[in-house]
Amino acid sequence: VFSLWFHAYEQSDEATRLVVRTLGSVFSHVMLFGDDDLGNLIAVASMERMEPDFEAMEDRYREPEIRENLARLGIPNLAAFLSHHRVSQDRFSEMIDPGELNRLGSERLEYWGPRSFFLSENSFFIEDFDPLVQGVTEKTDILFDRYRAYREAVGQPLTFREFQAVARYAQSMGGYGPKVAKSIAARARRAGFTIRISD
Repeated sequence: VFSLWFHAYEQSDEATRLVVRTLGSVFSHVMLFGDDDLGNLIAVASMERMEPDFEAMEDRYREPEIRENLARLGIPNLAAFLSHHRVSQDRFSEMIDPGELNRLGSERLEYWGPRSFFLSENSFFIEDFDPLVQGVTEKTDILFDRYRAYREAVGQPLTFREFQAVARYAQSMGGYGPKVAKSIAARARRAGFTIRISD
């Protein structure tokens, strides 16, 4: 598994697409995790499809050091952590368009990046592929929804308190946080819970 941090702030769509395209040209499977405004992104990539092991994740989350570190970031539970998964492996492949790649012999990003910085450009195209930002209410293949399905399958569906904690966590963030909170609240409604989200 290969992990890459990159940013969409002070970056043009052209430069961000270059990163996505280059990553996709090497790795068959890529998933994206993002912060509140999708300005900071982490790509997790592999040559083979990555299948989550939620039982193992729960075991890790029970470790005091893990819980404490995530709590320092304001992350209240595992579901909230998984809500940072914003673009699935299948959706990532839809983001890849034809065009140039960033190569050692042709390092376009080295020049496009600083140009975007001085022009105060920001990239926004990734939001089009993020179901939580787009307000998609049905189940998707992002990890939050897959975790919900896993919990239902093992007879321990997400509780009202867990949904509420995730929604409040998202609401407290800037950027797209309120949109994500509304998407979480919509999922809670489908589970029979009412969570109030302020505009």
